[in-house]
Amino acid sequence: MNLSTNIVVTAVLLLVLSGGLLFPIHSSITELETAIAGLEDSSVVVASPVPERLAEVNHDLEAMQASLDSRGFELCPDTPEARNEMESLLHTEMMEAGLTRISMDRQAGSGTGAFPSFNISLIVEGDAFELHAFLQGLESLKWVTRVLKLEIQPGDVERRIKMQIAVLLENEP
Repeated sequence: MNLSTNIVVTAVLLLVLSGGLLFPIHSSITELETAIAGLEDSSVVVASPVPERLAEVNHDLEAMQASLDSRGFELCPDTPEARNEMESLLHTEMMEAGLTRISMDRQAGSGTGAFPSFNISLIVEGDAFELHAFLQGLESLKWVTRVLKLEIQPGDVERRIKMQIAVLLENEP
């Protein structure tokens, strides 16, 4: 065989082999394009539970923000009547929560941030559920309050709880 025959035979063999290889590659590419088109279909994305859960969480977050926005940022007037009303509200919240009052003392506060305050020191007895109910009631009061100190002494069921609560006062003009 001469050189030109070898080149022709080699070229024909390469053409046959490459034709056999290109056909499966072409069909694989076509199948891949079909699979990608199926993934881009909007029904696949909607059927996923992640976007639904994200939408629920976003709705809950918006509802909580609306609730916070509806609550007024109201400071306690710096009057004896308002301070007495606050003590009365605290006493009512303690009773509704089921806590037993041991002592309640009012003290002058040093202020919390930019606002002056007056502090109320409480010593009560109760369990964790009663304390939780009291703190929820404290959060729902109309004036801004801060729990500065919370000390729970060891005990079986009923425990002695010491708290210091700051009630923020209006700044004088």
